Amino acid sequence: MSLNRFENLRRYLHISKPTLESMQSPIPADDDENIDEFWWWRLELMLSTFRDWCQRYFILGSAVSIDEIIVRFYGRSADTFKMPGKPIKQGYKIFALAQDGYIWHFQLASKQHGIAELEKVNELTATSSMVFQMAQLLPKFLNAHFVIYMDNYFTSIPLFLMLRKENIGAVRTTRPLGINFPALLIVLRKKHSTKLEWGTTVADIVDSVLCIRWQDNNFVLGLSTIHTVYKASSWVNSRRNRPGPTSTNAAITKRVFGDCPFRILQILTWVDDYNYNMNGVDLANQHRQPYDTQRIAYRTWVPLLHWILD
Repeated sequence: MSLNRFENLRRYLHISKPTLESMQSPIPADDDENIDEFWWWRLELMLSTFRDWCQRYFILGSAVSIDEIIVRFYGRSADTFKMPGKPIKQGYKIFALAQDGYIWHFQLASKQHGIAELEKVNELTATSSMVFQMAQLLPKFLNAHFVIYMDNYFTSIPLFLMLRKENIGAVRTTRPLGINFPALLIVLRKKHSTKLEWGTTVADIVDSVLCIRWQDNNFVLGLSTIHTVYKASSWVNSRRNRPGPTSTNAAITKRVFGDCPFRILQILTWVDDYNYNMNGVDLANQHRQPYDTQRIAYRTWVPLLHWILD
């Protein structure tokens, strides 16, 4: 199909507003009278059907990841997020649960209205509640064990405790937030993040959640409910390449390699598992990018339609 023909077809593409009876997703509380304000409701029937079939066609393994996706849109909308430091500077935000590049479940988010279909938990923040809500959708069959990998946008010790009660493991990097975070790790991060040797490990347990500090190119903090640091199985051998000569934040790592281009080093199993399993959503973005059909659009629902198509 030529570009001109594609544009002519897309120019007259229209999706009628859905009726309340046709919607499968619940309407946010007290907002049923203002349904036209929500940019995702025009595509709600398509989104719900597409999401249901995503779960039907794929059997999840034990390791899943949750991360955010940005759908590019620079038009006028109070629902878009602006993130100057990201590759996509502005667009709609989607939280996705994925494995090996396959998106199994997702929820839309709006800067104005928050996360769609969110079931808020009193003890958790909105994003932590969203993670817990997704975790409860994981298949529950005999001997099923899942581990969720997240970055520091989602992590909190209360969330990990609630996931543990649901027999779901959790691993993530984190920032030293919250009154329960070990004081020693906070002090090390503030005053000694560039003074310790590579591979230095400090750990503490808070409410059955392991808090880890590991020295790599930079100071790494993490949480886990499935790892340890005192057993032989807590460490694995990994081939690590020497940082490039222009790397400005790898002075500590360079001393380990000397003149060798690579070395076999012992790293925490927590680090190895996180690096291997965290990229499920990123792989989905990479698979989609070479065949991206996204075009400049002024209608707010068009970018989401192209995202489903891709």
